[in-house]
Amino acid sequence: GASLQEMAQACWDQFEPVVRKNPAPWLWMYKHFRYRPVAANPAAYPFYANISQDFERRLDEGARKLPPMTSKVKLPIAAGKVGGKKEKVTSSQEATSDG
Repeated sequence: GASLQEMAQACWDQFEPVVRKNPAPWLWMYKHFRYRPVAANPAAYPFYANISQDFERRLDEGARKLPPMTSKVKLPIAAGKVGGKKEKVTSSQEATSDG
């Protein structure tokens, strides 16, 4: 029988031409993992997924059923450091602003 890698490659070989003909619907997946929740295990996300105050606010709005752009959640002071290593924190506003 075929290995898991061989089966996955066979599926991709059939799927890739479809994506190449019309890539737009598939490109959202890259940015889907652009951010990760502060409480999440970093190992469960791609290396490029960063924490973001804006993302945390959107998560808070969804969880509490708030209108968009109304959450005032702030990142914890230590959010920029995980395991003693400084992480990139992204936000359109300063991490300490109420925005």
